[in-house]
Amino acid sequence: MSTIEVDVPINKVLIDGQVILQIIRHCQSERDSVDLAQGILLGMLVDNCTEITYCFPFPEFTEADTDNDIEMYQLDMMKYLRSINMDHMQVGWYRASPFDLNVIKEMLDSQYTYQKHIHESVGLLFDPIKAAQGNLSMKAYRLSSKVMEMYGQGNSEFTVSSLLAAGLSYENIFEEIPIEIRNSSLCNVYLAQLKRSTSSAPMEYLTLGIDSQLEKSLRLLSESMEELHQEAGKLSVYHKALRMHQQKQHSLLKKRGGDSSKARDDDDSKTNRPPPAPYRLDNLLIANQTNKFCQELNQYVSQSFSKLFLAESLETSEH
Repeated sequence: MSTIEVDVPINKVLIDGQVILQIIRHCQSERDSVDLAQGILLGMLVDNCTEITYCFPFPEFTEADTDNDIEMYQLDMMKYLRSINMDHMQVGWYRASPFDLNVIKEMLDSQYTYQKHIHESVGLLFDPIKAAQGNLSMKAYRLSSKVMEMYGQGNSEFTVSSLLAAGLSYENIFEEIPIEIRNSSLCNVYLAQLKRSTSSAPMEYLTLGIDSQLEKSLRLLSESMEELHQEAGKLSVYHKALRMHQQKQHSLLKKRGGDSSKARDDDDSKTNRPPPAPYRLDNLLIANQTNKFCQELNQYVSQSFSKLFLAESLETSEH
């Protein structure tokens, strides 16, 4: 991997339909596995567009496998693809993401590593739960430039003051890149014929039953809100400890008769240091995930209400 110095913005992800079918098949084959399905995306960078033309999955690694074994597997696969004149340039990674569970620490670490060495890298997340219900949910994400800069400086940089200075919030951690699906002309003709020959009852799409997706989403939202409440409690404890420290420093300064040098010497002692600033990256990730859950629930409920009104209109017209 070689680091790209020119910062070219990525405005679009162009993905072949064959790649989507490969990802769906891989995620379905490992739906009963403990680990989520994931793999490597291959393609090229054309202007400001990341084109994805092929992918291959990661096998199920064991605890005995090391990072070097995983890296050698990737290199061997790309070497074999190159030998048969297929696109072998790595442009990102993909993984299964049930219920839009995309904001996790592992994802941020992976995307930072890929994006640092391969600028055009994207993280592709696929929701197999929605796909089983007939809704293709695939999203491409990249880390914002602010996160890349701060994350490269170390975990200690994610404090309240540094986040405020950089203008970083839970809304601009990730950048969602629009996805465009590309098929060959022959495939488009086949899909047109398939759509014309397939006849399905329209009432099948108006089912009003509340499935387990809504229940699971609400449970995940509740758990996310609980984690967010715990992070707020940690911040409250920090502000309380900081306020006590400042009051103690003020009393010491008053006791020393306004001699700030002696008070500063007392402040440098190990027993009288200010409390360390809390690490706020986890809070940003949880807030971002909570926001995603709310958006998904809003979309799901809107579709349910649309079905309800449409079914009511059909029932009225029949009478």
